[in-house]
Amino acid sequence: MPHKYTQDVLKHLASIEGRVRDVYTTVEAGGACPDVLVRMVYLRSAVNAAAQLVLKDHTEHCLVEAAGSERYEAELENFLAAVDMLL
Repeated sequence: MPHKYTQDVLKHLASIEGRVRDVYTTVEAGGACPDVLVRMVYLRSAVNAAAQLVLKDHTEHCLVEAAGSERYEAELENFLAAVDMLL
């Protein structure tokens, strides 16, 4: 079964890539610290949005697919470990 949110995650990753370049360019140019920090906040927000989609995809795809099988416990452990890392 294909992952439902792959294209959305890729769009977020492209946005993250652009935001990293923006932060890098701002720092390289000697930008003001508040400007750098604001750009980093936007970067963090983009990373969080991508992570939420991956977590949602894992829940809807991997856990549902594994339900009722011997893989369920392992998938649930992977899910809980991912949630712990995000929090």
